[in-house]
Amino acid sequence: MICFFVEHFGLQIVDEDDLTYDLSEVMKTGGVTGNTTGILRNNNSLIDMSSRVDQLVSFCLFNCYEISNSHHQFCESGDSGSVVFLCNENGIKTNKAIGIAVAVDRYGKNRSAFACNIREIVRAFNIVVAEQD
Repeated sequence: MICFFVEHFGLQIVDEDDLTYDLSEVMKTGGVTGNTTGILRNNNSLIDMSSRVDQLVSFCLFNCYEISNSHHQFCESGDSGSVVFLCNENGIKTNKAIGIAVAVDRYGKNRSAFACNIREIVRAFNIVVAEQD
């Protein structure tokens, strides 16, 4: 069992009722881009990715969150694995995680990034998270 704490506060998993698509602001801290914000677009994205090493190897991720920002790229290569958090109404990061950054659409007009749903990661790794207030 893994117990997960981030920046001195217990990690919480966002509740779907907290999310408003095309309005909810999210934030992540990546190794390449640092702190970036974006807008949550949807949670039904299908990502078809191929290996950088071997283009013949590809795989799909289902039900990922799409995140975009019209001013800058939310994620770049090297930011994968960054935890994506929901922001409050004042644009301040909360401790409510929505997912883990996994991919970038370099060719789309929305400059979208994608995050795997944190619930699937928590379930797969048997992570214990703090109860929501």
